[in-house]
Amino acid sequence: MCRITALYLRNPAHEVLAKIFEAHRDASIDDPKLAAISSRRSHLDGWGYAIASRRKGALSISFSKYGWGIDTECSSRVLEILVERLSKVDEVVGVLHSRAASPGQPLGDVAAHPYHVTVVIGGEQRRVLEDAWSSWLGLKHLEEAMVLLTRIESYIRGEAQVVHLFVAHNGSVDREALAKALRIKSVAMYTDSHLLALYLAKKLEEENRFDAKLLASILGEVFDSYTPSGTALNVAMLAYRPPSDVELLLCTRLKNVSDAKREYYRMVVARLGEGIVVASSTVGDLLEKKGVRVEDLEEGVWRLYPEVEKLR
Repeated sequence: MCRITALYLRNPAHEVLAKIFEAHRDASIDDPKLAAISSRRSHLDGWGYAIASRRKGALSISFSKYGWGIDTECSSRVLEILVERLSKVDEVVGVLHSRAASPGQPLGDVAAHPYHVTVVIGGEQRRVLEDAWSSWLGLKHLEEAMVLLTRIESYIRGEAQVVHLFVAHNGSVDREALAKALRIKSVAMYTDSHLLALYLAKKLEEENRFDAKLLASILGEVFDSYTPSGTALNVAMLAYRPPSDVELLLCTRLKNVSDAKREYYRMVVARLGEGIVVASSTVGDLLEKKGVRVEDLEEGVWRLYPEVEKLR
């Protein structure tokens, strides 16, 4: 259970950024919609952000996440610094996330969102090396470290392109089933959201290409096959393809939820000049109180940047 804010702004004013970041923070600290469906009222089990910004044509990627709550003095200072620095750029594209951890899931900064995963596209050398090393080691399946080494080998040889995905998730997916699909033997170190991010990367690599419509199709499969009834698949992703390509993608799908859960999980959208903000419902409520007009976002998979388009 989490709160998500995805945004794209051109020439972002300090006042506008402050409204958005404050609404996200305050919704994370006190959420009556979470209290309506659980025994909790806050999302304080970690928070983080992934933000791409451009100034005079130069791209910068900022990514950080914390194991403590967004209500701390340190978090408030981080948000103030972000608002101050981002108000001086020409363009901001990014994702913020605050977490309320489910029982039994890992805690700490590693378990906070967004998750950063890499997708290696192209380069048959990687598959050849995997097969050879697997045979040499006598393993049925390669462990994650070996896969990483082959990715590096392929990239160094200039046969592959790396796409960076920063994935923030709200809702639930079947942790055991995803682990099985990923050939991970123990889920003790993995949240369901972490496994979701790894699964997205795996499926993209199997297709040996990256594009938004393919990712939308994979998210449809995740919703159909790995999202339990009574929850949602809300995912915000910043995709960075070096040296300068950036995309912002968002999925919102609800599966057989009660009225109270629908109110909690629904996503809203606000148009701000040439920009757009999509956020969890509680964030939207607070934005409305600050004078920002919001409306419900239609369920589906959306590209929010570089242009707004419904993909699925």
